Amino acid sequence: ECVPAGTPGVFTLLYVPPVNTDENTARADLKAVAKGVQAMLTQYGFGAKTSSGYGVADSESISWEVKPEKFKEDFKNAWKNGTE
Repeated sequence: ECVPAGTPGVFTLLYVPPVNTDENTARADLKAVAKGVQAMLTQYGFGAKTSSGYGVADSESISWEVKPEKFKEDFKNAWKNGTE
């Protein structure tokens, strides 16, 4: 089964760094995650039937939320530059 094109969906990812992770490592992790998720959703697809062209999101229709707020700019920059 497939959902019709244009159907909205929600993808949630929770990253909880190990207890003794310093802020720089957490920022680096977040940047890697942003690039990976961006590629997964806009280039490779997510879910079943990706080899048939399903599961790819239009990059203009994706919105995201980052918490804590202090990491938002890091995520935004990594997402923007993810495919470069």
